[in-house]
Amino acid sequence: MFYKNTKKEEHRIKKPYIPLFLLITIIVGGTIGYDIIWAETDSNIIDALYMTIITITTVGYSEVFPLDTTGRIFTMIIGILGIGSLFYLLSIFMENLFIYLSIIKHKGN
Repeated sequence: MFYKNTKKEEHRIKKPYIPLFLLITIIVGGTIGYDIIWAETDSNIIDALYMTIITITTVGYSEVFPLDTTGRIFTMIIGILGIGSLFYLLSIFMENLFIYLSIIKHKGN
């Protein structure tokens, strides 16, 4: 069995508020950051959001506009923080799924 727990108070579903807040903050910060980095180009907020999302989700399709050294360092920071917060959020969802399935299994017995 993947998840065995004898204490009933530990069968609580965790709220994903903190990881969701972190992910949204990183997406907003990344979008604003790319918008500032590309201020001299004809980019728009959608280009900046797109670059942030493809960085966080590790799609890495291509750079929307060329990046200098500052932009590349910013991309590395957004990538590390974004991937970490995304995995943190997904781990909370998976843990809640196992807890929920465990509760259902114990109610059936």
